[in-house]
Amino acid sequence: LERLGRAQEAVDELLGILRKGEHLSLRLDVERLAGMILLQSGQFEDAAFALQSVVERAKAAELVVTRDQAR
Repeated sequence: LERLGRAQEAVDELLGILRKGEHLSLRLDVERLAGMILLQSGQFEDAAFALQSVVERAKAAELVVTRDQAR
């Protein structure tokens, strides 16, 4: 759990650095990673919501690989 906590802190820091509208592909990858951390930590509903959001936004941006990884 300590590793997941540190990973979540790093992801939060990355999301704080990335501005909305900039580097959409990178932002979605970081958000996908955040969803995977939620999944690994047993927060299944939050993970499903986060990953579904990435799927929808990646689909709209035609980022097929990111969409498929989040799915």
